[in-house]
Amino acid sequence: MFAEIAITLEVVGPVPTFRLRTDKGAVPRITTLAITDASTGETMWWLLPESFTSVHAFTIDEVDAESVQSLAAMDDIDPIEDLPASDARHQRALAEGAALEDAMLIPLGVVVYGEVPRGFRQCDPTAGAAPPLATGRAYHLMVMGGSDSGHLSFTL
Repeated sequence: MFAEIAITLEVVGPVPTFRLRTDKGAVPRITTLAITDASTGETMWWLLPESFTSVHAFTIDEVDAESVQSLAAMDDIDPIEDLPASDARHQRALAEGAALEDAMLIPLGVVVYGEVPRGFRQCDPTAGAAPPLATGRAYHLMVMGGSDSGHLSFTL
């Protein structure tokens, strides 16, 4: 179920601070945060979890009929849904799911523009500091979590 992340803007000087809360008042778990220029759509600042470290190219070999038949004959087993809780594969799937969630959904309650929060890394700009935001110019902040999201349009 999707829920809204409430965003409160605080401006002290030229640097905005954003406070994030779930609809229940808790600190949301975030997987991406981006600020874009409203008029150009240009990304000003983009954060992702540290666990998102790289992009790997891959190739797919040509698929032959034997490969298709082999894949079609495989039994689909969801280790969480289809196996009893006592099965080691069920327990391993639960642990791996929790570890992935911890690595991809980082609790984030306060963000100061240009300061990379703990557990995150800056994707854009790829090097250097976030560019200064201009007074009187409109921007959009977008945050996304597992099933939560929030959006704020603002002008400094």
